[in-house]
Amino acid sequence: MEVLLQPTRGDVIIHRSPTSYTVAMSPFPPSVRCRTFDEALECAGGYASQRDVDVWWTSDGERFVRMVNYRLMRRIWAEFMEMPGLTLTESQAQRLWALDARTCADLLASLVGLEFLTLGSDGRYRRLTEGRDSRTPARMAKAEQQLEPDDRGFRHPERKPA
Repeated sequence: MEVLLQPTRGDVIIHRSPTSYTVAMSPFPPSVRCRTFDEALECAGGYASQRDVDVWWTSDGERFVRMVNYRLMRRIWAEFMEMPGLTLTESQAQRLWALDARTCADLLASLVGLEFLTLGSDGRYRRLTEGRDSRTPARMAKAEQQLEPDDRGFRHPERKPA
């Protein structure tokens, strides 16, 4: 992932909003709404390959990141989506997708930058939504609840009168 100033006229831009992704051609406002990043990347990649332009990413509309190897990125994204719990070291990812070291490192760094993957302290990449790092100790939460027996002897949370 390469940080540049901004896209040129005609480049394709993927915008991230809190609930969806949109795709647009620079300098026009976002026009195609997509539910997932994979869908947005497919749409943007189709436009970009037809017109031989670059694909860019922005989450705030001010900082733009040019995406390289977006076809491979889409494939890697799909692999992590299809296999929940998948964790890979950089060398495992390199072997799995038959990539050279530089390309693999760039793609994984791009997916971390897009906040899709995270690099754990154990050196493994995993989906950001997969939960905590395996080396991070779990913290226990304490919840107290008084249970009151009903007519049949079952215990239910106390109901406070309205």
